Amino acid sequence: MNENSSGLPLHHLRRVSKPDTDSHAVSMVHFDRIVTKFGRDPRTAHALLTSRDAQSRLIISREHAYVTRKPHNNEHKLHDDNSLNGVFVNDIKINGSIILKTGDLVTFGHLNGRLITPGSRELQPDSEYQYMV
Repeated sequence: MNENSSGLPLHHLRRVSKPDTDSHAVSMVHFDRIVTKFGRDPRTAHALLTSRDAQSRLIISREHAYVTRKPHNNEHKLHDDNSLNGVFVNDIKINGSIILKTGDLVTFGHLNGRLITPGSRELQPDSEYQYMV
């Protein structure tokens, strides 16, 4: 297994949703930084979340979410960056942030995300933005 800058195992998110519809969309994100940013703005996102489909593209905020890595214990915390349509872990909308565990399913955005209460379960089998830790 590869190591991060602290010499600890390198963790990542691997795309598990339907195939990329945009050649710029990210399929694998390695957490080799202390902060890894996700969104649709290529100027600020380390991991670009985009789609050729306009409706799918708009469920992602310019600065949607970020993952912080604690160098001393390799803990990875996913933060919703005040996105309009939310961040979901194992189909549950997070409230602020959550510590990621191996095997977690992360989904960025939801068509009706702004109407979904944090803590609610919402299946999204057709999302383009699903990743496995």
